[in-house]
Amino acid sequence: MTTHHSFRSDCAAILLKESILLSFSWAAFAAGSVVFGTIRDKKAMRLLGIGLIFLTLLKLVFIDLPIVSLLMRSILFIGLGSIGIIISRLFYRQQKR
Repeated sequence: MTTHHSFRSDCAAILLKESILLSFSWAAFAAGSVVFGTIRDKKAMRLLGIGLIFLTLLKLVFIDLPIVSLLMRSILFIGLGSIGIIISRLFYRQQKR
């Protein structure tokens, strides 16, 4: 019985890592879309990036956060907060032009 329980917890840990990796991938793609859209002046790419950031944030709050440790929650929010600050600076610079 302990082998079955250990297998279940190993599978849960793998799924958690994959879910968090997916969130980071979405956030990186979203940030890249916003940067690309800002550099090339493509409004659709910027909006796609912003929408994907909000989707990633929703996924983090409702799917990832309930099952991760406090340390991992901190890392996730610091990462997303940093991406949000960078994107807001890009929009601020673009509006100044």
